[in-house]
Amino acid sequence: MNLKKTIMKTFKKIIYSVLCLALVYSCEYDDSPLNEDVVAQNLGAILTTISTVGSTINKNFPSESSIESTVLFNDFINNETMEAVDVYILFTDTSPVDGEVLSIPETLVETIPASDFVIGESGYPENTYTITGATMLNALNLDVALIDGGDRFTLRYDLKLTDGRSFSADDTGINVQGTSFQSPFRYGATVVCIAPPPAGTWTIDMFDSYGDGWQPTSGSGGGAGITITLDSGAIIELGLCTPYETPGYDCVDESSEGTDTFEIPEGTESAEFFYNGDNWGEMSFDLYAPSGNLVASAGANTPAGPIALNLCRE
Repeated sequence: MNLKKTIMKTFKKIIYSVLCLALVYSCEYDDSPLNEDVVAQNLGAILTTISTVGSTINKNFPSESSIESTVLFNDFINNETMEAVDVYILFTDTSPVDGEVLSIPETLVETIPASDFVIGESGYPENTYTITGATMLNALNLDVALIDGGDRFTLRYDLKLTDGRSFSADDTGINVQGTSFQSPFRYGATVVCIAPPPAGTWTIDMFDSYGDGWQPTSGSGGGAGITITLDSGAIIELGLCTPYETPGYDCVDESSEGTDTFEIPEGTESAEFFYNGDNWGEMSFDLYAPSGNLVASAGANTPAGPIALNLCRE
């Protein structure tokens, strides 16, 4: 075992823990009440994320895709100062045609009145809002033929208070943001083409900026960074070896970067790609279909979750 690297890892864990303790809320949602000193520093209000569902919009069937977000309202007083929440939608074109990028102004989709927020299990007023891909297209007056894989829809909340103030992604004070890691006021979905994965040899380039292999959230010393479950029941596990331990999966034998391949058999109708994330913000990857097209990638600090494949050009 490399003692120096182990010490550095331990040091990073300590620093991470200290940073978490320095904040009033823990690094995960904490429903405990804020203390009086913190309340006195916060002149504003937030919408804290409880849950989100949906991170992709299927170009082939946009009406069957949606973004759903559940948020709670907190004004650090009595939670009675909300007037409404304006919901906006923004389209970002990442697939220009002949160098021309679509530029569509952000559009107001709906206004959610304060009465639609009801006290939930958190003890705060909560609301769940759902919008389909088709509704987004209609709101933006955007033809589905003009969107392509990799384009992005962003839902933005603008919180309005009864005293005339408003808070959103760009104008919420640091003190207010500091009370919650989960108050982004924004939720996004990427355009993909959901289809059977192409059969053949796939390639993945894997990287670790620290140089000690992939340590997913499932454990600090190993475990598959990516798990692919085929409709046949077969499971493919991919990872970049750690020099500290012998992982229990077939991984590439480099600790800083490596390339691996795997096979998707003919006749496969579906495959679930899942990324386990990492604790240190060091892991990243690029995933290529048999055609050589880049169909998915993740940078450092990408959270664990399903991998959305961009198969629109396959």
